[in-house]
Amino acid sequence: RVSRWHAMSGRYTVSLVIAHVFLIMWGYALQAGKSLGDIVQQTITSVDQLPDMGKAAIGTGLLFVIAFLSIGPIRRRLPYDSWYHVHLLTYAAMYLTFWHQITTGNEFAVEPSAKTFRYG
Repeated sequence: RVSRWHAMSGRYTVSLVIAHVFLIMWGYALQAGKSLGDIVQQTITSVDQLPDMGKAAIGTGLLFVIAFLSIGPIRRRLPYDSWYHVHLLTYAAMYLTFWHQITTGNEFAVEPSAKTFRYG
């Protein structure tokens, strides 16, 4: 049962990350006076210009690779040790994506105690 919960939480996490990236980039595109079709260009611009977004993009890509390799039929073809070590890369993905929250998050820019709490 715990393994199923773990797998389901991974699916929810990846789904929420996809929604987060899409909705944030759509919002940034709308703010810039662009349309829904300009999301890819807005994403490239954001990764290039906003602090720590390059690291967040790498971490997000790493998370997607981990999720892809964790799909049942693919995971069953990998040796357990290989899959286990790839799965541990989730920590690297979380580390890389953490920093963009601090540098681009308005809540952390205006409230130093919120930043301190988030570090904790």
